Amino acid sequence: METSRPRSHILIRNTLWNFLSQGWFLILAFVTTPYIIHKLGTDAYGVLSIVSVVIGYFGFLDLGLGQAIIKYVSEYYAKKDYDTIRKIISTALVVYFLMGLIGAIVVASLTGLLVTKLLKIPSNLTNISYFVFYIGALGFLINMPLNVFGSIPMALQRFDIANKIKMCFGSLQLLLTAFLLYLGYFLKQIVIMNLLVSMFSIFVYVLVSKKLLTQIRFKPAFDKNMFIKLFKFGGFVALSRITVQISTQINKFIIGVFLPISQLTYYVVPYNLGSKVQMIPGSISTAIFPSFSELNTMNKKKTLKELYLRSTKYVVIATIPIILVFIIFARKFLYFWIGPEFAQKSTLPLQIITSGYILSCWAYTSVVAAQGLNRPDIPAKFQLGEAFLNVGLCFLLIPRWGIVGAALAWSSYRFILIPLLIFIVSHFLLHISVRQLLNYSFVKPLIIGIGIMVLAFFLTALIKSLLSLILTFVLLSMLYFLIVYFWDLEDMDKNLVLHYAKKILYWR
Repeated sequence: METSRPRSHILIRNTLWNFLSQGWFLILAFVTTPYIIHKLGTDAYGVLSIVSVVIGYFGFLDLGLGQAIIKYVSEYYAKKDYDTIRKIISTALVVYFLMGLIGAIVVASLTGLLVTKLLKIPSNLTNISYFVFYIGALGFLINMPLNVFGSIPMALQRFDIANKIKMCFGSLQLLLTAFLLYLGYFLKQIVIMNLLVSMFSIFVYVLVSKKLLTQIRFKPAFDKNMFIKLFKFGGFVALSRITVQISTQINKFIIGVFLPISQLTYYVVPYNLGSKVQMIPGSISTAIFPSFSELNTMNKKKTLKELYLRSTKYVVIATIPIILVFIIFARKFLYFWIGPEFAQKSTLPLQIITSGYILSCWAYTSVVAAQGLNRPDIPAKFQLGEAFLNVGLCFLLIPRWGIVGAALAWSSYRFILIPLLIFIVSHFLLHISVRQLLNYSFVKPLIIGIGIMVLAFFLTALIKSLLSLILTFVLLSMLYFLIVYFWDLEDMDKNLVLHYAKKILYWR
């Protein structure tokens, strides 16, 4: 199976930059999260988390235009049609400002109801919770235009630039949060700092976008026909995002309604850990989405199949080692990382959530393939079904089993719907048989992974510290990837791995 060498190099370069960015944030979160939780306390950390959940619900006001911008700017840039690109960006700016304004007004209006009626927030945090929600609403308004300028480098396949900016400002927010807590400040100063950092990041994104697209003046101007075109594609993406928000965030909100806000912290920590698995398919899928769009425009069906099978295999290979630390070593990891209380309360939720995330990761390439092939309705319909199932399971399980019930509600239905989504996209859109998909992308990585997990289970008793856990994980992962390299990768994959390994080693 062969794919054009230049395209492979671009995809691997973009994927490596995505991995570097996500890996850096994983390390940074690993270092700062215990300190931030201990300094804020579980109640205040829960307040910060619930504000993020509520603001996240209004992400649907994006209307899916971010993904539509990436798709159509990449297509029209290949055609050198700068006038159409200008209309895309100008129209998106107007829409994002209006949606940001609507979202900010609604969040601010609901703050009183949320803080005093729905959520179990301690009385000593009531006033500061009002302030945090209001700043969150203002931040939503300011950050919405960032979606336009943040999409431009990705549409032009300059993921190096996009990730450098993301790493700089994301690191700044986390490190300043820890520094402010060290100085004795609290939630109010933290959210103000986050707002200021976001404002500065927009300024940088605008400057970068102007340098990348010197042929275009960025000026808000609404074009009705362009909006219809963008929304026709983005509407299904928006529906997907609404349902994803419901299926991923409603658990946290219902925990805040039925349980003390401190319980949300014991759920959010394992949830955030499990979600880090997404850095792998997220890094790959965002890199391949523009290529799917371009190849579909050029009607290169064979190359599309090859890209899908290869990228799915990469996702499966890369996600399996995560099972070691977040499922096999979960209790010891939480114990050494944060403390015995978290190990007692959060181990089972972490294991359940990670299982669901691993399976979700394997569907990422199916989702971007469907979107790139102009069928965003397919993943949207599945995600709508997931959302309804999740809401019902949350109300059924959370009052009975607390945060374990929330984890079960989030994960259980994925084991039914996700394999079905993968089958429909691969079989009906790309005409790839189940046997071909399994043999090429799944079988060998799973066989190797099961062997490594059995070995890890027997080594668990020998782990006596966080350092020994990390070393064990690194050694087992190296063994896993070594076997994959010699047994599963094709010559082309091996050559590309060696090429980029040499570039990293020699800093070239």
